[in-house]
Amino acid sequence: MFSVNRIRLAILIALLAGVNPQALIAQDVPAVSVRDLKQSPQRFWAGLFVFNDVLKEMPGGKTQTIDSREVVRFATRDLGEVYVERDALPLFEALEVGSEYLLVGTVSQREKSFAGLFRRGGSFVVIVRDVLPVEKSAADIPELLAEIDRDQPTNEFNRVFLVLEDIMGEIHKDIFGYASNQNIPMSEVFSQREHRDRLATGVRSALRRYEDRNRTTSQELFVNVLLSMIALQHGYVDLAQPAYQPDLEAPDAPASLETPAEDAFGDPESWGLTDPAPEPDTPAPEADGETLPVE
Repeated sequence: MFSVNRIRLAILIALLAGVNPQALIAQDVPAVSVRDLKQSPQRFWAGLFVFNDVLKEMPGGKTQTIDSREVVRFATRDLGEVYVERDALPLFEALEVGSEYLLVGTVSQREKSFAGLFRRGGSFVVIVRDVLPVEKSAADIPELLAEIDRDQPTNEFNRVFLVLEDIMGEIHKDIFGYASNQNIPMSEVFSQREHRDRLATGVRSALRRYEDRNRTTSQELFVNVLLSMIALQHGYVDLAQPAYQPDLEAPDAPASLETPAEDAFGDPESWGLTDPAPEPDTPAPEADGETLPVE
């Protein structure tokens, strides 16, 4: 972080020069090369910048103080010795040696001791305050594109991809019409260079129609597409919700739910809700050898 005195000095200089100090503080962080940092580090003194390098050695060792900052040493493949502010050390916990990262930092100068007093004049060092993994490969973009939400998305990055798909659909129709008219298969249209100029003309026509409809430039579309692809890699694009599928590995239902009603509650005749069937009449016994009178 910048020291308070340095910020006050920068604001004072800005006021004397007629520059808005708020614009000075909120300036963009430019990208620089490791080569420039090594050859002319003084050019980047006290200013923030971003560079990329491969992590060679994790932060370690005792805490040092450089330019009123508490820092810890680490190393990268190309730049070599670098320092990280102690407050930023948690960012390195998930990093891996041998992987490439983007690093935001500044150049400071060691204090040099002379006759028991401290003065400037020592070597320049890079002090890092932020880090992010590099996303170079686009190999995962097609797979991620297949999963984005296309059902009336509200995410602006999703909408850019839908616009791109519409334009590609128009170009595809133009190419197919050309191939059909030339009586050649689509595979030959792309494999033979003699058709390349005609294909490019179809692309330019589709882009001009897009520009006319939206009153913007195809360059701005390209900017939005690239930005949306980076957002997709970092998880800022809405993905479609998976369709409901029953859990085939769910545990079996309890036995009481699988037992038929007549088995679970027994025989209805045992419920005691009906009268027992009447027993058949038993005939009266006849007297032995005697006839009863008939009245």
